[in-house]
Amino acid sequence: LKGLLDQDDDLHMAVRSLTFRWIPSLVVRSMIKTTYNKLCAEEVEDVAQGVGQGREEQREWYRRAFETGGISDAQVLEAVRDFRRVLPGLEGMYSEQEYALGGSLTLADLQYWVLVERLDMVGYPVEQEFPNLHRMYARLQPRVLSLGALHPAPLPLRVLIAITAGYRTLTSQRLIDLMEARSPAVWKATALGSLAVGLVAFGIKFCFAY
Repeated sequence: LKGLLDQDDDLHMAVRSLTFRWIPSLVVRSMIKTTYNKLCAEEVEDVAQGVGQGREEQREWYRRAFETGGISDAQVLEAVRDFRRVLPGLEGMYSEQEYALGGSLTLADLQYWVLVERLDMVGYPVEQEFPNLHRMYARLQPRVLSLGALHPAPLPLRVLIAITAGYRTLTSQRLIDLMEARSPAVWKATALGSLAVGLVAFGIKFCFAY
């Protein structure tokens, strides 16, 4: 069980990279600056031993994000490589059994459920790349939520990501677009914005004409 939990914990920074990338940039930069300064001011030794969420690893993650002004394409693709390195093992495990440890629901299953929920939220194609892992997520969702111990991603986080979802879809700046090396099409948003301004101006002029 400890090995499975450590494996999930080791992906925490990769999950954070994807989550922060798809929050509006102004909000992200403020969050990163505040947390980075706080971590730098702390004179605390690592509480973890080389995995996941120790102070040293958190400081390094926030340092990179602070220096680049957000989450770079390179960090996103690095996170994707981490998932593609680890998740095939889980995909194979859930293809042979319902639960991580075979007979019953354990903390490992709950942690992997949270992992898939976060990846689903930011648009990672879990169902296409890891169908057995995604089936586990869908199968356990009613049971996990009924336990009351876990909840979906916080509402403010989901709202922040949803705010930019339409824009990213329109301009080909979704996670799947980056994964498949599609070029952003920001001109579409510019054209749509210009059209909207033109229509508003025409509407105002039409109203005053009558």
